[in-house]
Amino acid sequence: MTLSLLDQALSRLPDVPGHVDVRGMLLSGKAEIRTAAGANPAHDGFVVLLAARSLASAVGRPPCDVVTSAIAALTGDVNVLCPIDDTTSVEPCLPGWTRQTALIHTWTGRIDWDANAEAGTTIFTEADAPDLSHVPDHLRTELIEALYGRPRVRFLAGELPPRGDQALVTGLEMCATWDAGLPVAFCYPVVQTETLGDVSIDTLEAHRLESNTASRTLAARLGLIETDRLTVFGVRS
Repeated sequence: MTLSLLDQALSRLPDVPGHVDVRGMLLSGKAEIRTAAGANPAHDGFVVLLAARSLASAVGRPPCDVVTSAIAALTGDVNVLCPIDDTTSVEPCLPGWTRQTALIHTWTGRIDWDANAEAGTTIFTEADAPDLSHVPDHLRTELIEALYGRPRVRFLAGELPPRGDQALVTGLEMCATWDAGLPVAFCYPVVQTETLGDVSIDTLEAHRLESNTASRTLAARLGLIETDRLTVFGVRS
């Protein structure tokens, strides 16, 4: 039996933390796969595109012409992801682009929201979302889009293309922590696989703790474990 292009790509990417973003992109139903002519993603390099987020992910060291032609199909300020071990292969395809390292942390615990709801913390959807008028415009837009199932959070700062006429997808649940009667910190899944999720956490500036400036220390204090890293290429400098 011949596997579809999507199944071939998924077979290359087990459901583990290091692949959560690209596997989640593929499972979203909104991604496009670009390969060289005649290539098989099960063993050849390929690029995954998510146009709504100006996001690309290079898997398995695809040829530079595949990388550059794939990125040319995106608008907005593109972010390109690749495994750390593939950085030296992908970097020559993106001359002049900035490069940073994203740390992937995992937490092996599980929150039972129904049984252990904390005072000052709520979970809501678009249907029962609180008033967000106190939230800065850029973050408010991001949160509202996420509630409708269209997360647009970035790895590196930049502009995304207009949403256009994308079909609505299932809305997301969002968790918020409250202070003085207002939600001040928000958490929601950006992409999800069968067992994992990459979450966005945003706290209004006036409510950030001093320890948040040392994110790795804070992550360790919360019981998060660094399990992998990704290279993120950003817009040209």
